[in-house]
Amino acid sequence: MNKIKFLFDIPRFNAQKHPLEKLLLQKEKKEWKAVSSHEFIRLMDAYSERLLSLGVKKGDKIAIMSSACIEWNLLDLAIQQIGGIVIPIFPNMIVDDYKFILKHSESRFCFVENDGLLQSVSELANEIPSLEEVFHIKLWGFPSGEIENSMAIAEIKQILQEDDIATIIYTSGTGGDPKGVMLTHRNMLASVFGGSERIPGFPGCRVLSFLPISHVYERMMIYLYMYMGYSVYYAESLLKIADNVKEVKPHLFSAVPRFIEKVYEKFIATGGQLGGFKKIIFSWSIRVAERFDLAHNSFWYKIKLFFARKLVLSKFKQALGGEIITISSASATLPIEIARVFFAADIPIMEGYGLTETSPTISVSYAPDGLKLGTTGPVLSNIEIRISEESEIWVKGDAVMKGYYKLPELSQEVFTPDGWFKTGDLGEIIDEKFLKIVGRKNTSFKLSNGKFIHPEKIESLLANSVWIDYALIIGENEKQPSAVVFIAEDYVIDRLKKMGEFVDDIYTNSKLLGELRALINSVNKQLNSWEKIADFRLLPIVPNIENGMLTPTLKLKRSVVINYLKAK
Repeated sequence: MNKIKFLFDIPRFNAQKHPLEKLLLQKEKKEWKAVSSHEFIRLMDAYSERLLSLGVKKGDKIAIMSSACIEWNLLDLAIQQIGGIVIPIFPNMIVDDYKFILKHSESRFCFVENDGLLQSVSELANEIPSLEEVFHIKLWGFPSGEIENSMAIAEIKQILQEDDIATIIYTSGTGGDPKGVMLTHRNMLASVFGGSERIPGFPGCRVLSFLPISHVYERMMIYLYMYMGYSVYYAESLLKIADNVKEVKPHLFSAVPRFIEKVYEKFIATGGQLGGFKKIIFSWSIRVAERFDLAHNSFWYKIKLFFARKLVLSKFKQALGGEIITISSASATLPIEIARVFFAADIPIMEGYGLTETSPTISVSYAPDGLKLGTTGPVLSNIEIRISEESEIWVKGDAVMKGYYKLPELSQEVFTPDGWFKTGDLGEIIDEKFLKIVGRKNTSFKLSNGKFIHPEKIESLLANSVWIDYALIIGENEKQPSAVVFIAEDYVIDRLKKMGEFVDDIYTNSKLLGELRALINSVNKQLNSWEKIADFRLLPIVPNIENGMLTPTLKLKRSVVINYLKAK
């Protein structure tokens, strides 16, 4: 194949250049079931044929409300190669949200992952005029036999264009109503091609996938893995990731910063349970790791790092299967202190930046000369970037969306007259090469003294603590900012018990409150005078997707928390 013009061309490219017996794998009856490169193409065509028999035509919207699985990928590309538009929906969304998406997108059909969703979505049929039928994604199964309508599929492909919409992805941002981002084949392929210049690995290397495929980040990564010829293992669930890591021994996986932070916290908590000389060695090794620097490690430091890896840090890598080449991190900024420990443990992290509207990748850190801790690396070769006078990041390139579905005025508003997409993020270029994210334009606020606060910077420092799961900085028009804190409940309870505390109401425990005050004092030493946190409020609630406080990629929804505070 000379040229990939459409996303559904990727499997055929894979079969020609990197044919694999194990392209995609998932657990079925406690065994890893694999689909080969050639089998994937046959199944994809069979799915397209069955969709045609339902009357699907070019431009029809078809929703997929399921966790990641091989059937998801088959449906995704099968829909696209007959001109349909895929509407991905997170299966753990609340009813009002997915009802809005199905209705707004005018989806004709919806594929769901379980009987509960099958019943729930079917019951909404009267409220969604466009919705004709709901299917259980697993009961479609794996069709066998030859394709009868291959000519019909081929004829449809002939009329498709690279700038046809392949998918409409509804954003689940940290505030406001979801917007349908229209992405074309050209858009998504730009991220695949740009990302292929950065990602390490080799044909046949193993990837463990556990992020929601309904999100643009992991979906694009699956396309990229397929393009590069990597074998993708779908994790059984978040609860079984540790078991799956031991089985798969992945070379790569993609994650969000909160997941990486939890891995780090668990490792630190495990070391905290050691006693005597072992605990001393563990603490010394972590202190060595926290001073890791990519560019300026002295000879004496390298000797200490050698022993720290030998004695302690190698166990960190072993806990991730022992063969990890890199972790791809995106969706939010990873605290630099945590990144240092991972690099010191010989677990490089490729930190990236992007938005749903940019398909998603704008920049990615990579080795050997594209890494600088605290930044998201250089911009992809097929992306142009500009920092506006207000420090907002503007981008141009094939990856930039076609617009927002049914929102022409908003679509026009986010572009400059000369075609730059305004990301809404604030950033700066370091060393004339590396992009550093400073914060969000619409979350920055002004104090009563006229100074501006970029809350993400301070929130990241707070959330770096093992005591805290999430933090929110507020204080518009106040003299100083204050913090809203959500604790890591399981860790806190365990720690308090080890301190000999009677754990009744942990949220009023004096030892916990003392630890939090000490943490804030420590963070304040790293801040400018106007940024220093004046006070904090501990909320007795655990943020999650179900109560609406977290996005599906585990980011805190600022507007929801603020509304919760106002209600109290």
